[in-house]
Amino acid sequence: MPLEGSVPYKHLEQHASIPTLAGIMEIHPRELESKFVIRKGVKGFPQRYLETYLYQLADKGDLETFVDVLALVVYGVLIFPNHEDLVGYDAIDVLVAVKTRAENPVPAILADTYTALNSCHK
Repeated sequence: MPLEGSVPYKHLEQHASIPTLAGIMEIHPRELESKFVIRKGVKGFPQRYLETYLYQLADKGDLETFVDVLALVVYGVLIFPNHEDLVGYDAIDVLVAVKTRAENPVPAILADTYTALNSCHK
């Protein structure tokens, strides 16, 4: 991922909209919204739903969308984990910022890592 010319990710006060994410994932907004869940106060999508969708994209041969959805799963499971089997809105917001505003996610990843290490240290 080329970083030259990109601006650092800046969290916005409002979350990414379902229609925006649906456009990135190439899925109907109503279908995507129906898969939206809230667990212990965290909003997002079940990891299993996204993994099933990845298999569908692979079968269709839609590589570009496959890579975007895979990035969302990686962000949600490995980089910004909230709850088991849930890809939360922090990961969704980072993906949308990267795809729509060409923002660099590295500062957000470093800040999240620092926060996690600080919590573990306490």
